[in-house]
Amino acid sequence: MRPLALVALGLAALTLWGLQVVRSGWCNDEAAHIPAGLYHLETGRMDAYRVNPPLPRMIAAIPLLLDRPEIDWHYSESRYVRNEYQFAHQWVRDNHEHLRRYLLWTRGTMAGFFLLGLWVVSKWSSQLYGGCAGWVAAMLWTFNPDIIANSAVVAPDLPATASGLLAGYVFWSWLIQRERPFPWAVAAAVAFAVLCKFSWLFLLVGLPLLTLVHDAFFKRESAGERLRWLGSAPIARRVAVAAFDSLRLLLSFSLTVLLINWCYGFDGSGTRLGHFEFISESLSGRDIVSGQTANRFAGGWFAWVPVPLPAEMVYGLDYLKWEFEQGMPCYLRGKWQHGGWWYFHLYAMAVKMPIGYWLLITAGLGSLALDWLRRGKRFSLEWLPLLIAIVFVALVSFQTGFTHHVRYVLPAYGFLFIVASRVAVVLPGRFAIGLAAICLSGTLWFHATHLGLAHTFFNPLAGGPDNGWRHLSHSNVDWGQSTYRMVDWVKKHPEQRPMTVLFRSSLGNPEALLKDEPDVFTSVGWHYPPGIRNPVPRQPGWYLISGFPVTLQSNRFFWDKTPAQQPDPDSLLYRVESTLDTPHSQD
Repeated sequence: MRPLALVALGLAALTLWGLQVVRSGWCNDEAAHIPAGLYHLETGRMDAYRVNPPLPRMIAAIPLLLDRPEIDWHYSESRYVRNEYQFAHQWVRDNHEHLRRYLLWTRGTMAGFFLLGLWVVSKWSSQLYGGCAGWVAAMLWTFNPDIIANSAVVAPDLPATASGLLAGYVFWSWLIQRERPFPWAVAAAVAFAVLCKFSWLFLLVGLPLLTLVHDAFFKRESAGERLRWLGSAPIARRVAVAAFDSLRLLLSFSLTVLLINWCYGFDGSGTRLGHFEFISESLSGRDIVSGQTANRFAGGWFAWVPVPLPAEMVYGLDYLKWEFEQGMPCYLRGKWQHGGWWYFHLYAMAVKMPIGYWLLITAGLGSLALDWLRRGKRFSLEWLPLLIAIVFVALVSFQTGFTHHVRYVLPAYGFLFIVASRVAVVLPGRFAIGLAAICLSGTLWFHATHLGLAHTFFNPLAGGPDNGWRHLSHSNVDWGQSTYRMVDWVKKHPEQRPMTVLFRSSLGNPEALLKDEPDVFTSVGWHYPPGIRNPVPRQPGWYLISGFPVTLQSNRFFWDKTPAQQPDPDSLLYRVESTLDTPHSQD
């Protein structure tokens, strides 16, 4: 791609990103990530938000060192307490006056990850399929609603997406060239990815295994020459070369482990396995409802083995396992249940990804499969992006303890965009770019008519943005982005009284933003009329509800009601007349 063209595309992307940043309120997890990052920088402790690596939030918190918010560090030693949410509530509650500035500064650091992902996806596609393919991939990255929405929030998902792409690209380049004795660049890129999201830990096993399989089944003459002493048997040489290069990669991962420990300040590095206090059933050996810590390895053969990872990282992985084991309430298409669905993320991608994107991905995948058949079903490194995407989505889908967010599979998006860019091989360059532009037309129209609302996108097959809450909940519809816009709506419409406002959550005391507004409430009083199974609001009036709480069972009253208005797709306005006279469902 031409540098100036890529810069122009980047500027367009930053415009959409900037609008998303300024129009979004604080998001639930974001409000915990930011003070946790500041906590790491100021105290050197890593016991806050241990379920995610610290690097993205530490980078995001750097601007706050110049203008420190009001916050006191208080924490619990209990393994079951999430200290970061104590920080979050205090940080938001005590800094409402300056919060928008803090959000702008910290979110600004995420733009670097966005631009990194843009560069990698265009670079990799260009090297695979030519400059026009780079254009196609860059456009898909730039205008994807989920990419934009998650790049405007301080959270690990977009950093994991960009860093995972970088790790894949560096590994692919090494597999082709093999110029250096040890692939230290691959090791550093993998460390970067793991420090953004634990989901990339599988690369430590997956990449050496892929190297072994690739080299064992596909002869590399230049490498085989180095092992001439094995004789003329080609199979023996290929297996030896495969084992040799896999071993080189494994040895280079010593740098990966070193960088991970360095980021954690070597806190608890090398602690013996038998000395940890686990809470998950898998590692503690006890039932998860016991509420106690234990260690199934204590007193066993492996108790003395030093763990080459920081202690807080180990505890974070243990807590994640505990959460998946106990499960959480999950929502899909109007149904709540305890625990999730294995197909949730596939469904979420199906309704959250623009239709034009799926058409391009299908076309790219089809051309890749046809080329594979024409070449006698021979594997090539061209399949690497698709393989990484499939493995990542499969590993995430395997964890069904809770299925809440499509952002958990966001790191697969960039690899799918590279697959989609293969249309530039099938079609002449300008036609490929034209096809991509046509497939993107609906997405561009959405951005033009929903400025700063990228997180609300649902494709037409799901009924569009206004009906997203009927399919998904949690951050898929509103993660807290609606808070400031809902406050502005209430203040601009004093005629709509009494007004009840249900924000995304009570974290940070958002009701304080409406404390001076008369006849405005932030909770619903329910009652059960005779013969009615589901509760109804006790008070007639106006109800402005965020996209998340409207999906809750407690607010089921509104599910079959038509909103009087939708100020935005992530907020719904209902008019409730006399609740005693309103007919309700008897189910």
